[in-house]
Amino acid sequence: MSSTLYTLRGRSPETKSKGDRFFAWAREHRAQLGLGLALAVLAGAFAALIAVNRGRLADRGADQLTMARMQLSAGRQKEALQILDEVIAGNRVNPVGLQATIIKGDLLMTTGKHAEASALYEEAHTRTTNATYKPLLLAGMAASAVEMKMFAEAVRHYQLLVKDYPEHLLAPRACMELGRLHRVLNAPEESRKAYEKVVALYPKSLWAAEAQSEMGVAPAAGK
Repeated sequence: MSSTLYTLRGRSPETKSKGDRFFAWAREHRAQLGLGLALAVLAGAFAALIAVNRGRLADRGADQLTMARMQLSAGRQKEALQILDEVIAGNRVNPVGLQATIIKGDLLMTTGKHAEASALYEEAHTRTTNATYKPLLLAGMAASAVEMKMFAEAVRHYQLLVKDYPEHLLAPRACMELGRLHRVLNAPEESRKAYEKVVALYPKSLWAAEAQSEMGVAPAAGK
């Protein structure tokens, strides 16, 4: 379909097709079009560069992670921590950085720095959406809370783990820990419910027999 466009004053109307109109507009705006194209190319180049750099950082991080493990095996914890910090700083959202976070957190736990470990686990849990590592980080947060005798906080973390990741390998262990924590918090009924959940949902787990044994003593905690 064509439309009528007037070119110069006093001239007769000239009919132009949509294609002609586009090319006319393009000639008038060629500078803006050139800039737009250049920006699009530049944006694509930056995106490609970021992807390449991320890949290189991940590869380097994996190598550093191996070095950190070797340092730990040799008993050089200070050197291992320095390497782990570098890996975490360069790989904040990918699996390499999350592995480094868990290793560092475990190291902090073994050296009695439970508050530091808890903060490390929580920060990583907040920033990642990786379903493989989130339950591990939750377990770390719960364990550090237990070590700091923050039992209600530990209960919250274990409950979230069981609720969001019921099929995870750590879920039956988390239920067991909930049973023990509720008993410490003088909540025998909640303790029994946690043990019953282990037996009902995870009968083939290593914790089922222990949960059955614990159920005999859980009610006594309230007396």
